[in-house]
Amino acid sequence: MYSAPSSSTRRPSGVSNRPGATSTIRDYATTIDHANEILGAKVLRKIGPPEIAELNAHLRGRMSDSTRAKHLRVLGALFESAIVHGFAGANPVRRLPVAERPRPQRREAAYYEDEELPRLFAAVDDETMAALCKTALGTGMRFGELAALRWGDVDLAGSVIRVRRSVVRGIVGLPKSHERRDVDLTPELVELLGAWWGACGKPGDETLVFPGDAGGEHLDPSTVARRALYPALKEAGIERMGPTGTERTFHSFRHTYARIALEAGCELTWLSRQLGHSSSAFTDQRYGHWARAARKRQVERLAGAFAHVGA
Repeated sequence: MYSAPSSSTRRPSGVSNRPGATSTIRDYATTIDHANEILGAKVLRKIGPPEIAELNAHLRGRMSDSTRAKHLRVLGALFESAIVHGFAGANPVRRLPVAERPRPQRREAAYYEDEELPRLFAAVDDETMAALCKTALGTGMRFGELAALRWGDVDLAGSVIRVRRSVVRGIVGLPKSHERRDVDLTPELVELLGAWWGACGKPGDETLVFPGDAGGEHLDPSTVARRALYPALKEAGIERMGPTGTERTFHSFRHTYARIALEAGCELTWLSRQLGHSSSAFTDQRYGHWARAARKRQVERLAGAFAHVGA
């Protein structure tokens, strides 16, 4: 019989108790809950493409194509594991016709316009939140990485932040994709963080750079958005909906960093390392259009420079 383990007591084999792993456990448990609605009374070995198509149709309309595609990917991974352990002979998810699979549209990253940033920062009235948002913009670091950052990770003399940990839902572990990295700092960021260190009373290495309300607690992303970022956007007269038709969030500082870096001519491979992406191909897929637009502007500067080669 197809049955789901209790998400509170069991986790998929090989998944450890890290922030990313906790998210993985939750994703697997949610997918199993949905699958049980259609497949729960069926023998695992007898589940084929028709049953997966039935599940796919059941989920259609209840969630976005992106979420539906994610559940099918997870279910496919579960069937692969079942095959390895001898519980199934084939993966019906992989055999689902391409035409029947959800086709999520990749939306362009939501970013802030250059002219909006001074107004936004001026509207953030909390010193910790202002320093946090400016550092997010100036480094492209993820919220969890910034929330877990300690002063011992900040080397102002070397102009670098060493990203060694992240916090997700209160659990501290490795950064996303387990990619520890060094993030190079501009002189402006070195000055900002140096001033923030002084304003915080020159704390020791183990102190959080951006502490929560209780000092030693980590900041919560929803609290930061609700109490600081979104009110500041409203105060500054900046629409939540960005120029790409997608709502701006705290993560939009990361997208804005990528945009500014590529438009300034930074190399894609360097940016990929800065952002902690698993490959420069992913960075190009996500942000490459900004690099291509910048290159186009460069060649436009040559207009008329080679007039002598004309007819």
